Amino acid sequence: MEPTVVCRRRPGRDPIGHAGLHGDDPLSFKEYEPDRVVLGDRMEDHLRIAVCYWHSFNWPGSDVSGAGGSRSAYMAACMVSFSQRLRSRPVDRECSWLSPKVRVGPSPIQGRGLFARQPLAGREVVKVLGGVVMSDAEFREWADGRDRFDALAIAEDRNLVLTPGDPAGLGNHSCDSNTVMADEVTVVARRAVAAGEELTIDYALMTVHEDWQMLCGCGEPACRGVVRGSDWRLPEVQARYPGRFSPFINRRIAG
Repeated sequence: MEPTVVCRRRPGRDPIGHAGLHGDDPLSFKEYEPDRVVLGDRMEDHLRIAVCYWHSFNWPGSDVSGAGGSRSAYMAACMVSFSQRLRSRPVDRECSWLSPKVRVGPSPIQGRGLFARQPLAGREVVKVLGGVVMSDAEFREWADGRDRFDALAIAEDRNLVLTPGDPAGLGNHSCDSNTVMADEVTVVARRAVAAGEELTIDYALMTVHEDWQMLCGCGEPACRGVVRGSDWRLPEVQARYPGRFSPFINRRIAG
């Protein structure tokens, strides 16, 4: 097979290429055919998922793409691929991805929350949610009698229930949140977030069940006091997050 370049290091560095099964370069690809299907996926897709895995467990150590490679266009493409894989293959949805720039800590809002370990840029990916997909009827039956769980609506008649204990589910509600939805499972920073700041999400961005409500103690000037599953309908909420709801809610708002 001819050498295949799939990723470049930072400017001035040599590209990472294919060296064959007997190559001695530890940072080369030993066997790589982008379109070859292995365990149901193309090798290129496996590679993108592996890059996400590397950054999740080696932050902020050495980077095979060179210093700052996590901010490269290639890494962004890897995250998009990872998000699409979570959405398109239900068997893989039970795993959420949480940015290594995020930590869990005691929250002044409630219990434990998510906090920026390092500064986050506006639109930077905070987490990609995974779990079990249920219809509205299945979700109502499953939730009946349960005091606490983490779930969100991802489409008409489709709900994503996170695995108990998943740290990605610890994002507390705020009526003026600093994160929003990039798609039905991807949460991004709404604006620049400082290190140490709690990462919050307005539940109106991903909740549509009309009979659900909870008391709110977010402390924001815009606090609604009671958060309801119908809050996505409020004009002031729609104005605060234009186009930043889950896609199917955006479509509802657009009419």
